[in-house]
Amino acid sequence: MLRLSETDKKRIETAVAAAEARTAAEFAVTVARASDRYAAYPLAWSTGLALAAGGALMLARPMTPGSILLSAVAAVFILLAVTLGFPGVRHRLAPGRIKRALAERLALAQFAQHVQGRTHGKVGVLLFVSLAEHHAQILVERGIADAVPQEQWQATIDKLTAAIAAGKLGEGMETALKDSATLLAPHFPPLASDKNELPDQVREV
Repeated sequence: MLRLSETDKKRIETAVAAAEARTAAEFAVTVARASDRYAAYPLAWSTGLALAAGGALMLARPMTPGSILLSAVAAVFILLAVTLGFPGVRHRLAPGRIKRALAERLALAQFAQHVQGRTHGKVGVLLFVSLAEHHAQILVERGIADAVPQEQWQATIDKLTAAIAAGKLGEGMETALKDSATLLAPHFPPLASDKNELPDQVREV
């Protein structure tokens, strides 16, 4: 699974500072390894597959003693539960719509906790990425939402999502921050009185 390296962090933090030099908007970046533990899915898949294996054994050898059948089902369950329980595997078992919903929920929580209501003029922007789900999202405060329609962010989100899928997190985030500053600068030009109201450091969750 893709990880946030120290090189990526430095590259992103430099890009945050550069973007904030071009616009009065304030940027925050959150990178999550995954938006959920997905602990229930390995158990559900292991149970279903173990029972299916038991049924197949009964069909193939109807005279198999119950104790052996039970032992076989238990062995298959344990093997699958361990194998499918690894962090790099279990998120793949969840349906795409569930993963999107969990990533969006975490993004909203991060925005509410670390961005919303923390900038003068309501000009905060959160670039959120959840690596396991290859999910990217941009959330903005009301001051920006009133000036820049949500659909204008889609091209930036699409490019960032593609970069994550290609394993180019640092490069993708750098481009997203540059594109965001370009989009916002005409509406929110930099001011001499600007203060750095949101940390430039990448927040990892």
